[in-house]
Amino acid sequence: MKNQPPIRDLEQIQRAHDMLWAIVLGKVPSPFGQASEPMLQTALEALCWVLQHDHGDTGFKKNLTVIARHFRACGVIERRIT
Repeated sequence: MKNQPPIRDLEQIQRAHDMLWAIVLGKVPSPFGQASEPMLQTALEALCWVLQHDHGDTGFKKNLTVIARHFRACGVIERRIT
């Protein structure tokens, strides 16, 4: 992957997850207000997927499965797209 920045290290990813988790579970109030809760939940689900947390079927995991199926149906080869 030429000209791509390096992937963040595991500690940074875990910290982002933990901060979002605290907000989504109501342990810390959101700095963005309640309107941002769906966005933060989605971000948390993506980080859970990256960290391979087994929370069952999260929205992100389900959506990614649907998207992959759609790509195959459209004849898009599953590879790096960008």
